Amino acid sequence: MKKITTRLLALALTCPAIGLGFYTTDIPSPQGHANCFNDIFLQGDTRLKLRFRQEQVNDKSYRQLGTEPQFPGRASTLSTRLTYNTAPFYHVYGLLDFNNVTSYFNDHHNSGSNTTPSKIHYAVIPDPKGTALVQALLAFDGIPQTQIFFGRQNINLDNERFVGTSDFRQMPKTYDAVSIVNRSLTNVELFYAFVDQVNTIYQGNQSAYFPQRANTTHLINVTATLFPFGDFIAYGYLVHDFDFPQFSANTYGLRYEGDFPFPDITFYTVMEYARQNSKKPNPIDYGANYYHLNGGFEWFVFDISGGLEVLGGNDREIGKAFKTPFASLHEFNGYAGKFTRTPNDGLKDLYAKAQINVWQIILEATYHHFKAEADSDTFGHEWDFAIRRELFKNYFLSVEYADFHGRKEYGYADTRKYWLTAAAKFC
Repeated sequence: MKKITTRLLALALTCPAIGLGFYTTDIPSPQGHANCFNDIFLQGDTRLKLRFRQEQVNDKSYRQLGTEPQFPGRASTLSTRLTYNTAPFYHVYGLLDFNNVTSYFNDHHNSGSNTTPSKIHYAVIPDPKGTALVQALLAFDGIPQTQIFFGRQNINLDNERFVGTSDFRQMPKTYDAVSIVNRSLTNVELFYAFVDQVNTIYQGNQSAYFPQRANTTHLINVTATLFPFGDFIAYGYLVHDFDFPQFSANTYGLRYEGDFPFPDITFYTVMEYARQNSKKPNPIDYGANYYHLNGGFEWFVFDISGGLEVLGGNDREIGKAFKTPFASLHEFNGYAGKFTRTPNDGLKDLYAKAQINVWQIILEATYHHFKAEADSDTFGHEWDFAIRRELFKNYFLSVEYADFHGRKEYGYADTRKYWLTAAAKFC
């Protein structure tokens, strides 16, 4: 089943991982079985992943609005990720995953959230220097068709619009949680997680504002595959955030993904609806809707698609827009990242995307037109371009560019960003 997502190939540049359908983790499938306690460690597996990125941001927001002057930001960063997992012993295995982010030639690198207070005049590039234990967990698979994960872990659900690890950034977002995946029913996957803490992309730098956020959150996701119609997904995300109570809300939704193959061409579609209602300790009482319609086709080397994504808002009261605090945000609503938080008026994103895959090179162009959901205000439009190439399965190169043209009367300034990324894995 085709999963309609703009998730980058760079995120897929990982060593073999457990296939969990619509729930994914970074734990590799254990090979063999430890016969004694020492073998747990001696037969374990070590992986190293390196990702270098050059990023530049020219955001005119502050200069247009007459506050502190803002100058173009530049950052050269290296993410070094070392992962070790044990061999299984009586259906139990574990994983430790360390990540370090280093910034070079960083005179113009403002990583935001109080991590570089002397560089606030530069545009933010949220890749702070630091080291973190991003995963530390035990896994148990002794129950038929069931896996249980306990500890700090990755959680990526569906296309990561509501729950993901934000892997585009150099430091991932991870979750302190107990999660369960069950596939006892034919063509049905059940997922549940209780989240105690969210470790943000600032988790490696404790000078940041709230690098960790205390939660008592429940994540429920059920996927049923009904051949030949496609995948039907129902979910409920019950967020209770102590540090950011304005994120506390219950979100319930339905999602459909379908492929329709014909000779030489395949059509696909996504339809999704969700309803969000605030809950205590959120100080604001609100309800908001979300819906997403997407359709496209694959024909030889071409992949053409378009859609409309709508996040509800309120043009009379602040804080009543639809929120996605756990989302992987880079791949939604434009690479420029102007709408990582939903505007109070809500957001309508009408987009079209063209992709060509030739000689193992992916060429991509996307256009977005942004408007308010609650009224007719136009926020701006954006062009995104990308070239990506995977080399010998262990290496990856990409160049991306985002050009956002905003309406300054609504607080959205012109912004241009580019990224040059080179990654390698050793496992």
